Amino acid sequence: MVVGRLEQALVQLVQGTRGCFVSPKIRVTRFPSMGLGVQAVAPIPAGETLFVASSDLWRDVSAAGARASAMAEAPAFLERVDTYCQKNRRMADAVLLATHVVMKDPNDLYVSTLPPQIDVPMYWSERRLDELRHCDVLDTIQDGRAFYRNMYSHLFGAQPIVSPAEFQWALTLLMSRATSGANQPFTLIPYFEWFNHSASASACHHEYVANDDAFVVTATADHAPGDQLFINYGNHTQSTFLRHYGFASMAQATVLDPLQIKQDVAITDDVSNPDLTQAKISWLQSKEMPTAKSVPLTIHIEHLDKHPMEWEWLRVYVASADELAHRQRHGQWQPSNQRRVWAWVAAYCQSRLAKYRTTAEEDYDLLRNEEAPLETWRASCVHVRLGEKMILKSLLDVNAQIQADSRS
Repeated sequence: MVVGRLEQALVQLVQGTRGCFVSPKIRVTRFPSMGLGVQAVAPIPAGETLFVASSDLWRDVSAAGARASAMAEAPAFLERVDTYCQKNRRMADAVLLATHVVMKDPNDLYVSTLPPQIDVPMYWSERRLDELRHCDVLDTIQDGRAFYRNMYSHLFGAQPIVSPAEFQWALTLLMSRATSGANQPFTLIPYFEWFNHSASASACHHEYVANDDAFVVTATADHAPGDQLFINYGNHTQSTFLRHYGFASMAQATVLDPLQIKQDVAITDDVSNPDLTQAKISWLQSKEMPTAKSVPLTIHIEHLDKHPMEWEWLRVYVASADELAHRQRHGQWQPSNQRRVWAWVAAYCQSRLAKYRTTAEEDYDLLRNEEAPLETWRASCVHVRLGEKMILKSLLDVNAQIQADSRS
């Protein structure tokens, strides 16, 4: 499908920028349900360079460029942003770059090609978000909306230089389009952002070459004319893909979402044995650990020992008097405590699974129903909630195995 006049003009601008290169074997075109993408128009062998973006192209829409501009033109605003963000330099850079993009000349060619609306959950209606009811990601989305509102009011005050809608649009734009890899500039890159995502091994390789101060895209496999050329946006969970890019698929996600146990729990929940409760409080205090958990406990299914102190707290929470005494005397937990803590986790998983309006089997049927294919946004929601259910079920399997081993 033919791209618009503005996109064609931007391609010409990139081609004419010093240090940039756009292979004559690729073009920008529109793909059904995906929007703009990059397509091969001639055979491309593996290893061939397809695109080079020098800093002359992206310096003005980078965090470094935005910071330099703020330092020269609005030093008080720069100081306010850095103070608000404290040690979180990436968040400060995002605020500065978002503000910088909004305040650029609206007739700027690159700005003119940016989408006025971005189809990500931050902007979704309640009807759409209802597809994510009881999913962890829904809380993250709602928390993000509140965070943006609070940030805006703190930074811009009563006489804002940008509107709330403009600020949220620009931050959302950065989440979905800016580079965010380690040891490389945080920046938007014209043309580069038209490469769509794939987790396939055939996705093109992209990297920042520090010696050249340039981003380079290279083919990793042979491509025939008509092939769409992808890059890999990174190792993210389904929820991250959904929040940042507006799509999710279990086939594309390479990292599992962690499970968040959002139930408020406190050592004082059990009132049946005051002496044991006091012993647990004393033990936790001696280890400088809290006696209550209002912040979600996070369980990483791929690395169940990733946060050992979280598990240690749960072990104390469910421990019997004998188990706690054994831990205090010998420095390790009895096997019975492992069974007890996993039984507690399993009960929580069962309660979570009971809250969903659909079962995992029903979600799976929705996704594979070729006669009534889902809209992209809804399919993404089903992928996310099905993935969450599969994680809950896998934790139930872990518990079942642990309990079975104790009886063998």
